[in-house]
Amino acid sequence: VAQNGNSFVVTPSTDCTVQINFEAIPTYAATINTTTGGTLTVMNGGDEVSSGDEIQDGTVLPITATPSDGYNFRNWQAIDATTHTYTASNTGSYTINGHVVSFKANFDEKVYHAVNWYVNGSLSSTENVEEGTAITKPAIDPSDLAGKKFVGWSSETINGTTDDKPTFFTSANMSTSDVNYYAVFAKNRVLAQLVE
Repeated sequence: VAQNGNSFVVTPSTDCTVQINFEAIPTYAATINTTTGGTLTVMNGGDEVSSGDEIQDGTVLPITATPSDGYNFRNWQAIDATTHTYTASNTGSYTINGHVVSFKANFDEKVYHAVNWYVNGSLSSTENVEEGTAITKPAIDPSDLAGKKFVGWSSETINGTTDDKPTFFTSANMSTSDVNYYAVFAKNRVLAQLVE
């Protein structure tokens, strides 16, 4: 008998019986844990895996974690003999590797804080911005200019008139607390000094 992988060539010289034995590929249970803030989908070929399904060893399972409204994806985990935590993406795959496995996705509730925009000493507008996301500066209403030039926004409180140049807001991400920004105006004769 000549064997090449799972192919066999039998060259008998007399009557013979050829018997080929097979063994079942082992299977392992996959548990899909319910999560707060989103869903976790595990696929086996074209079929979605249900919690408790037996999966053949060596099977590659594509995985997708989908956050619900108001939540962000943090990571998903495959817990077998050890815990593998995947944080790079909410899509990926896991290969059954001789152990039962439990899948879990983790989501974080979005957190928002107020950004208050003050113009001419009065609160002009407020917006809620998610932590870690970019703050977008509003446009100045021309009626607020009152013969002055708008120079920029500053987080420094400015009372009345000052010759001190403030630190201007250029870009920022929302921090972990509310924040105030104040519109800075200048008369034309001091504008060059302020923007130097």
